[in-house]
Amino acid sequence: MIVQPRFLLPFLMLGLVAMLFAGGLLPPRATAGGLPPAGTDTLDASAEISIVSLLGTETISLTGTVTIERSDPRIDGAVEVVDAEIVSMDLEGTSVVGPISVTESVTFASIGEIRSLLSGEKFPASSFFDIFISAVVPGSPSPTLTLHNTEAMHLVPMSGGNEVPLTAWPPSGVTYQDEPDPCIPMLPVLPAQVCVTMVSVTFGEPPAPTPTPTSVTPSQPLEGPTLSVAADGPSRRHPAGLLGLAPTVTTAFPCLELGLTADGCDNGADGDQDDLNALSFGADFSDGDAVTFSVAAGSDGLPGTTVRSQADCEPAQPQADAFSTSLNGSNVLLFDGDGEVGGCLTATAFGLLEVPDSDDLDALDNHPATFVDIEGDGEPDEAVFFSLAAGSSSLASLSRSSADILWTVGGSQPGVYALAGVLGLQPGDDIDALCLADDGDAFYEPGIDSLAFSLTSGSPTLAALGAGPADVLIAGPQVLVAAAELGLQADADLNAMTCGPGLVITPFPTPTPTSPAVSSTPTPTTSAVNPTPTTMSAVSPTATDTSEVLPIALPKVGTGGTPRTASDRLLNVLLPGLAAFSGLALFGLGVRRFRRP
Repeated sequence: MIVQPRFLLPFLMLGLVAMLFAGGLLPPRATAGGLPPAGTDTLDASAEISIVSLLGTETISLTGTVTIERSDPRIDGAVEVVDAEIVSMDLEGTSVVGPISVTESVTFASIGEIRSLLSGEKFPASSFFDIFISAVVPGSPSPTLTLHNTEAMHLVPMSGGNEVPLTAWPPSGVTYQDEPDPCIPMLPVLPAQVCVTMVSVTFGEPPAPTPTPTSVTPSQPLEGPTLSVAADGPSRRHPAGLLGLAPTVTTAFPCLELGLTADGCDNGADGDQDDLNALSFGADFSDGDAVTFSVAAGSDGLPGTTVRSQADCEPAQPQADAFSTSLNGSNVLLFDGDGEVGGCLTATAFGLLEVPDSDDLDALDNHPATFVDIEGDGEPDEAVFFSLAAGSSSLASLSRSSADILWTVGGSQPGVYALAGVLGLQPGDDIDALCLADDGDAFYEPGIDSLAFSLTSGSPTLAALGAGPADVLIAGPQVLVAAAELGLQADADLNAMTCGPGLVITPFPTPTPTSPAVSSTPTPTTSAVNPTPTTMSAVSPTATDTSEVLPIALPKVGTGGTPRTASDRLLNVLLPGLAAFSGLALFGLGVRRFRRP
């Protein structure tokens, strides 16, 4: 008896379901999504701030609104977590000295989270916000004085003197409170020596909507360069997030939108974070000065340069600035970290913090984020090229090193653009700045693509070359531009750069790896959750082998999300589904040939 085709239907249905799950069109049950999805809440708020100052003690009442932005839920362990940030605060009140207004800091990010306390349940949930404020108060001799805090006020939901969980979102009727001990000083300390002993914010219902206007003004687009800052900076920006100007600094691409792991994109409370320390949009050498760059803290310039001038400031602050040079041994200030007029040179402000502690600008591209974010949704539509600093969490998950150049698009898990071995680099090297012009295939081809970089101090290749961390290198490796041509001291650390047509790269042949090549190639197309280990110095991929360089259009690790574009979803369906249906077809043919004896 021939088995009829109808008996194959269950197997075909199983194959179809497998395809849909593999492609993310039918998401598995164990994904985030119970807590509220990404969005923005503007809530009425009443606040109280208790202070002690030279004038005595006082509790000031304020009212107004607070705006909170929320990310999509992600899975952390067995529970759901929503990352949140207070992006706007508009509170007004009156003190004994006159009217007071309080806003959210423009230089510090007031970040927080909502965290489910039970696996598989939305609520109860813990929550917190680390807030930074600017307070405009009556002053003398000036009419007003602006005070701000550089130590976070850690607010959590409180009731009856005890921390309590949230039972719903938005937190209408919930009071977030902090009673810091010792008190948190408001700067500048003089003249009143104001110190905060208590702050509370009680959220109300969202304000009633206003009538829709006949025309609206679009949000201000990102402009100017795109940058990133190093970890542990006073402005508390994520070291793997990309920032843009609109017109002051704002997050252009959050860490997760670059396809990095949830562990690398967290707040670093577990002791590690990703640090994106070299950046390019793949269009360097097209416009601008020969080199625009920044330097690490402790760096100095040659006499008469603006790097020297900024290093001589009190406190020294070249690490938050961007300088340009024509490779003539001099440099000029192009962007200033905070733009504050004082005893130091100033220029167009990045909106970073420089006093009393300074942010460290450690990645830079001279194009605005909209150069690669065509749709303006905070997710790159064109390739973003970068490297991660040694110790970044995602490197282990991706089986990559700090000397590999990675790339991503559409929030996909990063692939490899250029392996360390192709550049002639060694284990322990750490790429610290990057200029790159790609021909459009997102794969490094020596002699076709242009690529220049610097290495961090302590990278073994620097010792082998007799070079320093302020020298610009090319594949080989070879020194292309010496520190002195940039107007830098030999022991300075060039840790961010973007390049114009004035920097000419002569094509060099593909370098011979310093260690024996083996047949194994890295496999970034495996899941970052269970990667295949790769020995960095032992690989020597050919320029025609692109199998290992494509970013993976899979749900982002740890986010529980699905592919973000239709083409991503289609590829994820077709690739595993093709194998599933091929097996089922062969099985069906075998069944049709089977006859009962």
